Amino acid sequence: AGLVVHPAPGHWAGTLVNALLHHFQTSGGTVSTIGGKERPGLVHRLDKDTSGVMVIAKTDEAHRGLSAQFKHHTITRVYEALISGVPKKGHGLIELAIGRDRKERKTFSAHTARPKESVTEYKVDHRFGKLAAHVLLYPRTGRTHQLRVHMTSLGHPILGDQTYGGKKVCMVEGVEIPRVMLHARTLGFHHPSTGEFQEYTKGFPSDMEQVVQALEGLTPPHGTRKS
Repeated sequence: AGLVVHPAPGHWAGTLVNALLHHFQTSGGTVSTIGGKERPGLVHRLDKDTSGVMVIAKTDEAHRGLSAQFKHHTITRVYEALISGVPKKGHGLIELAIGRDRKERKTFSAHTARPKESVTEYKVDHRFGKLAAHVLLYPRTGRTHQLRVHMTSLGHPILGDQTYGGKKVCMVEGVEIPRVMLHARTLGFHHPSTGEFQEYTKGFPSDMEQVVQALEGLTPPHGTRKS
């Protein structure tokens, strides 16, 4: 979290791509050239405020193989988020086609000229009274800002997401939310060369854990959050 993935206006340096290029130049390794100079090795991306697991392609062959899996939605992805309020249903499916918003061009919504199929499964893992909840998110498609838009459409925006939830989700009963509380927990795919299924998991980040502890201090626990 806090690291821009690739160079863009306002962020030409200090990005993940800059770090990758430096690493491979000094180590003598390789990185896929399919993304060009601006996005070498990038098969997918995470928003700046989203923490968690990413995969980088070191060869063009690997890039093509991984891209095909993302395109056909055969990648295993699990996210976890802290959201405002608690959904009425503990488990559900959000099917809402989204695209770039007609008016606010930097955001995404259902109010778009080019809606694309977007599907997210969610499960409530832990409730903090009625204030907030910890949820597991399983995106079946991979649209930009999909999870953030879908949770907002459910009436439960992700904590810290001022873009889609407003300032009210940046503070909960005096608890300050430092960033968008979204974490890419698990990423699984078939290795492009061997076909072997590989899965990688990154545990809960410390800043989200601190928010969880603060929320637990406000409310009696309901359920058990998986670590």
